[in-house]
Amino acid sequence: MIMLEVEASSIRLIQGKFSVLFFMVIFTFCSISYGDTLREEHHALPAPEELGKIIDDAEKVIRVYEPHLTKDNQLIPVEYVGYEANPIFSEILGQNWHNQKADIEFRALDGYIARIEVSKFLTFSAYLVFAKKDREPFRVTNVAQGGENVELGPYYLVWDNISNPALIHEGASGWPYQVTEIGLSSARMQSLLPGEMSPLFFEASRLAKKHCLTCHQINGYGGEKFPINLARIVKNYKETAFVKWVLHPQGVNPRAGMPPLLPSDSDTERRRVASLIYNYLLALPVTE
Repeated sequence: MIMLEVEASSIRLIQGKFSVLFFMVIFTFCSISYGDTLREEHHALPAPEELGKIIDDAEKVIRVYEPHLTKDNQLIPVEYVGYEANPIFSEILGQNWHNQKADIEFRALDGYIARIEVSKFLTFSAYLVFAKKDREPFRVTNVAQGGENVELGPYYLVWDNISNPALIHEGASGWPYQVTEIGLSSARMQSLLPGEMSPLFFEASRLAKKHCLTCHQINGYGGEKFPINLARIVKNYKETAFVKWVLHPQGVNPRAGMPPLLPSDSDTERRRVASLIYNYLLALPVTE
């Protein structure tokens, strides 16, 4: 009887250890799988010649309407040399990058961070370019921000907005230059639309991300070029002052480096978007 009790206890102990081991294995597996999906890693881009070897592809010439040169709706074509973006993502971010519910993150030398939804790269053609076809200096004059001969290298993300005219409307949004690193980012919604926020703010949160968070931040999420917390700062602004600032920053401060919001859109649409962003930021809780 005693032997049976001992054996039963031993069996229960083994079973208990097996159960713990089983759940540890499952937990570890899930953690690895989850980490693979959401891991926030940034990868330095190699030199163009090395990048071509990695993706096993030849450089291409891509002709685009250069949005930084657009003035009074006059479109200026420029020819760049570079590589298709999607094969680069496959080699550097992993073959499964296109299945991620995340953004592709582009980090620039000056702290500018562009986060662009994966779905956009599956819809439109993007390229990481590193030179101009005519081998002139790899620079651009940023008309909207008053920047003369701005260096574009080491890499510049451009979109085929000639084959896809719908992209012209977006202007220079999503065209980061001086790109040195890329990665996957999935921290978007918990920062921009916390649980207590109404779903009615969803559109406004996307607009703020697209137009504001390449340079600025919301509660720690965003760019590092001028990382003020907009959720905090906007509480000190009246709506009229905020709208005036984002629509005509150089009119408020001639030395401002911020581009005007949606300069090619109608005044009505620009004010609508500015108002949406303002009211969203005003309602957003400050957590940092």
